[in-house]
Amino acid sequence: MFSELSAHLMDVFADSSLFGFSQIDKSLAEREGCKCALVTLLPYPDLEYCYEPREYSVMLSDLRKKHTEKMNRIKAFLDANSVKYITPPASPKDDGNYLAEFSYKRVATHAGLGFIGKNTVFVHYKYAQRVRISCLLLDLDVPVFNGEIHSQCSDCDLCVKACPFGYISGRAWHIDIHRNELLDYKKCATKTKHTSDGDHYACGYCVMACKYQKHSE
Repeated sequence: MFSELSAHLMDVFADSSLFGFSQIDKSLAEREGCKCALVTLLPYPDLEYCYEPREYSVMLSDLRKKHTEKMNRIKAFLDANSVKYITPPASPKDDGNYLAEFSYKRVATHAGLGFIGKNTVFVHYKYAQRVRISCLLLDLDVPVFNGEIHSQCSDCDLCVKACPFGYISGRAWHIDIHRNELLDYKKCATKTKHTSDGDHYACGYCVMACKYQKHSE
């Protein structure tokens, strides 16, 4: 079943670096009756263009629709093969801490697809920070990534310098660091909601600045 699923994922995403499998917490596995997380990524349509905040939000919305279409193809395959799956919630709790119950970027790193940048954003080994993440929890025994995970930012501070508000501390991410040591997340979140007239608005300057491996060129 794993080989058939992998072949289907390759057919849908056409790039083996855009999907992977991660272990999940034992408590989550027991609660949901699942064994692993399937992580999928979709690159931004333009890997070099510096989106302005409003058009960045529009691009992300369009990308979400395209990603949903691809994930629906994966779900149809799983349904046809009687594989149980659950879509974990991606939105943070509405408690002022902006923490999601399930971290998509955490499982993306544990699937061996990348690491976390100094701005707390997931950095893909091929497409830098210009990717969207989606996940499914699967009740399926599959090989999962078990390698080491560590920051590859080194002395690069492009995202730090790109933040117009100075919210990024510049410290390097590691597996045990607390998010608040990297970024003033509460203040950052106030810049990524919407304008007073209701227009969607996302900053994204730090994401645009990341040039990890120059998007594998």
